[in-house]
Amino acid sequence: MENKTGKYLKYAVGEIFLVVVGILIALQINNWNEGRKNNELVKVYCQQLSDDLLVDLEVLDLTMSRLDEVDEMGMYLLNFLNNKLEVVDTLKLKTSLLLSASAFAFSPNQLAYDDLIQSGNINLLKDKDLKKLLGRYYTVSSIEKENDDQRIRYSAELADSRFKHINPLMLRENLKRALNYEKETAIPIDSYYVNWEALKSDKDYILKLGRVLAIQIPQKAEMSSEKWNIREILELMDNNILKK
Repeated sequence: MENKTGKYLKYAVGEIFLVVVGILIALQINNWNEGRKNNELVKVYCQQLSDDLLVDLEVLDLTMSRLDEVDEMGMYLLNFLNNKLEVVDTLKLKTSLLLSASAFAFSPNQLAYDDLIQSGNINLLKDKDLKKLLGRYYTVSSIEKENDDQRIRYSAELADSRFKHINPLMLRENLKRALNYEKETAIPIDSYYVNWEALKSDKDYILKLGRVLAIQIPQKAEMSSEKWNIREILELMDNNILKK
């Protein structure tokens, strides 16, 4: 009887051991499957983020190119108003008067990032450096918002101050060209009269023009910084996630 009891206990312990091992193996397989699914989901999100960021790079390049054009035209106009041009191109001068008050702003494409945050899947990202970089890039600080509002306000004030010296229809024709609307029948810009002498005497306008030209410098610096942030994020996702 003692031998039978001992054998029964050994058998029962062995059965329990096998059950426990089976459960642990099942849990390990389940965890492995969940981890694999999470890793695939992270790759999907990173690919979407990468696509958004590449579009942002293109937009930044285009915006900075336009800012360079506006800056060049604005400086041409300012030099004319300060009597620093030896040769005056009238058409370029009128074009600079129209473009110098242009304002540009940049906002990241946040579709993938917003989905990542709202779904709570941001917690699937184990790379702390990547999470920090994404948060920094997609979060607009109060100072950045204030700077953007200031640029738009300064440009609007400069644009409004032109109406004392030009025919408003000149602006209309310029917008028609910009929107490719009735381009064939649009009246040439250089046919409109501009009171250049009055504009040269308008110290308030010259001050506003100088102010707009000044704020474009930090704006281009900010955009260059955004491009650097994008490239850093893309490199981190590419090396640590997408290529694995």
